[in-house]
Amino acid sequence: MTRKLLLSLIALCAIFTISAQKWGAYTLIAPKTTTATLKDTLGTTYHSWSLTGTTAYSSYLLPDRILLRTISISPTNSYFTTGGVTGGLQEVDWDGKVLWSMTYSSSTYLLHHDISPLPNGNILAISYDLRTSADATAAGSSSAISIQSEKIIEIQPVGTSSYNIVWEWKLWDHLCQNNSSSKSNYVSSISANPQLMNINYLTQKDWMHMNGVDYNPYLDQITFSSHNFNEIYVIDHSTTTAEAATHTGGNSGKGGDFLYRWGNPAAYSASGTADFNIVHDAHWVTPECPYANYLVGFNNKGVSSSKVAIDMISPPYDGYNYYTTSGVYGPSSYTYRFTTSYTSLDEGNSQQLPNGNSIITVMTGNIYEVNASGTLLKSWSAGGTISKAFRYSKCYVDGTEPTTPTVTESNGILSSSVTGSSYQWYKNNYKIAGANSSTYTPDETAKYAVQIVESHDCLSSISDAITFVYSTAAVANTSYSQISMYPNPCKDVLNITGCEDFPESKLVIYNLTGKEISNQTATSTYNLNSLSNGVYIACIMVGNDIVLRQKLTVIK
Repeated sequence: MTRKLLLSLIALCAIFTISAQKWGAYTLIAPKTTTATLKDTLGTTYHSWSLTGTTAYSSYLLPDRILLRTISISPTNSYFTTGGVTGGLQEVDWDGKVLWSMTYSSSTYLLHHDISPLPNGNILAISYDLRTSADATAAGSSSAISIQSEKIIEIQPVGTSSYNIVWEWKLWDHLCQNNSSSKSNYVSSISANPQLMNINYLTQKDWMHMNGVDYNPYLDQITFSSHNFNEIYVIDHSTTTAEAATHTGGNSGKGGDFLYRWGNPAAYSASGTADFNIVHDAHWVTPECPYANYLVGFNNKGVSSSKVAIDMISPPYDGYNYYTTSGVYGPSSYTYRFTTSYTSLDEGNSQQLPNGNSIITVMTGNIYEVNASGTLLKSWSAGGTISKAFRYSKCYVDGTEPTTPTVTESNGILSSSVTGSSYQWYKNNYKIAGANSSTYTPDETAKYAVQIVESHDCLSSISDAITFVYSTAAVANTSYSQISMYPNPCKDVLNITGCEDFPESKLVIYNLTGKEISNQTATSTYNLNSLSNGVYIACIMVGNDIVLRQKLTVIK
């Protein structure tokens, strides 16, 4: 049930490729007014809400027909006067009753622009993080001015009006500069440190101006976009808040540093051509869709000074990390561009659909569905200025989606825990062509997941992935059943019994991307000090046989 919260990431794309017609059932249209509607593909209103407070930027439909929306709140600090301020959030039921609301506004912080629902029911949100002129000087800024820095918070709703901040990332913890060698964040070369933000790049009051945020549940990573810097970024969400303030920790091992950035190499003093000319709406294309796992930016002036381009980028992944070529994050240009004739000088979004169509929203109040060749299939008037719109399937809106399955493994065969009309298996977040049965037999080490498919637009959320370690030999041979590993989870030492009868045995440990990180002779104990906190796959091997495999959780 919880993974259904990834409404814009998961529930929007179907399994089968269909002809270039209008796709899905209902479009959520929530302009900057006190109303919101779901319209069908013919433009007929299916449902409408009369709302308390003005929608500020983005709205999403959660399971159980709950509307999550940003609302416009007057800032506590009048210093926050720039565009995109929100200040509050609401969850509203089908009948318009406010179930939960919150305000996040003070003299030093304020919600603004976008939010992203999470699988666990929490909400990612962008907030200003005001820094004084003294703070700026201490951080090596050449301009002694107050700066609206940025942070991303994870909000846990509590009751009807309370909340907890359960995770936080601050841009200010990841700065560099070559202006003052006496400061702790001094670097001799900005371009050699693209994982950090140069505090002296375009320094101004409203500095970075984040405007879009999205979550990838498969990587446990966050992407966001910057209006002023013309870049999109990726950071690690698997960190603790303490790790997010440092340069180590998390799945990536890099703490809260940028894992990836793209769109304007000049922002980190690197060579290359800028792609974005005002960017909004950073998000990932979900695994069910064409261009799966690409990053997307709404390039407001990508075609011309008045015409929008939707730019998709295929990032150079390396497990949970990304790599540069000659110090620059690739690719050198967009991987795919959808050219439009639409004008949206600010704000706007796109949504990629499974048949190659796109929903495109422009700030002036129009929403379009176009096919892959750019032919207009349908347009709607939002009834006011609008930042984002999203398409949902009928079974998502009606609450009749199939149950999210789990994956189990036995003797090298993967199985879905839920019975469905059909299935779709995934390997490393990509569809496996023709893998539509209830079971799947892997042929390589990778992460595998499954999805239940009832029709082309009625499907479950994708299961959590399991890492399968492939061996050409028999798996879990019963002659080795006396071998065991304990305790699990482990703090310091992993105990192994039974291996003394097999002196050629090995203990091999893999991370969840399938990369081998340890291989040694299996003895009675194994010291875990070389491993960081996290989940691993621990295997006992005799020759080429995997005779025991288990998930190993390390907690220190």
